[in-house]
Amino acid sequence: MKIMLEKVIVILGLSLLAHSAMGQKEANDKENGWGLEVGWRQLLLADRHASPLLYQADALDIGGIYRGGYAPRWEVSLNAQIGTNQARNLGQRTGVLEGSPDIYGEKESFDVKANPFLSFLGGQLSGGLSWPIGTRHRLGAQVSLEYIQTGMGFDTWHYTQLDLSPTYSYYYPLGPGQFKLNFSLPILAAVQRPTYAFDPSLPDEGNYYKAYLQEGTKLASLDQFINPQLQLGYTWHRSNGKRFGLHYQLSWLNYPDPRPVRMLGQGLSLILTR
Repeated sequence: MKIMLEKVIVILGLSLLAHSAMGQKEANDKENGWGLEVGWRQLLLADRHASPLLYQADALDIGGIYRGGYAPRWEVSLNAQIGTNQARNLGQRTGVLEGSPDIYGEKESFDVKANPFLSFLGGQLSGGLSWPIGTRHRLGAQVSLEYIQTGMGFDTWHYTQLDLSPTYSYYYPLGPGQFKLNFSLPILAAVQRPTYAFDPSLPDEGNYYKAYLQEGTKLASLDQFINPQLQLGYTWHRSNGKRFGLHYQLSWLNYPDPRPVRMLGQGLSLILTR
């Protein structure tokens, strides 16, 4: 009788474990499909090589994502931002630019505005794979490309980053949906930023971006390039198969070459998936 009771307990325990694992797999499978994201992104930007000022960008963030599979799961996402970027405590500024005198000693002048309202453009493209570890964890890797173009003072500033990151995800069923945590940390990155070593207006350079690629593209790893990214979110599962999510993102970037550039980013977004 005792042996039979022990067998029953073991069988029930294994059944509950299998049911829990299957339920979590089904919850994770529900993430698959197309998703549309709309939200807000803020970026505090300081580039000692370009300006002594601290800039703040606030932008509309629109994107899409597609997930498929389970072991492994693959996903591709594309986001774009448009908004304003202003020097903190200064805001928009105006000035007058004077050209060189002509042969008659006369010169033209132009009214200019530093950082107009629409002065920030950004975009991110990423793709990755992940594998389940147990019932609530996933480990994987992703490749991401990010581009930013904005203004600093009366000049154009841009930044490009192509990186490889290990990723970690944690899931926890909660109420009518589930809580999710995502974390990534690039271990290798190709970073491109203007160092102003060349004059892009010279005829042999062709265009600004080509000149910047020649002067400021370098490969960096964790000993120089620090860029942790954290995402917290909650997804509600609807009876009609659609999912509605609220996500908060936080990131930090520090890169010292040739002089420090630092970015502190955060964002809040709504995601509809089906």
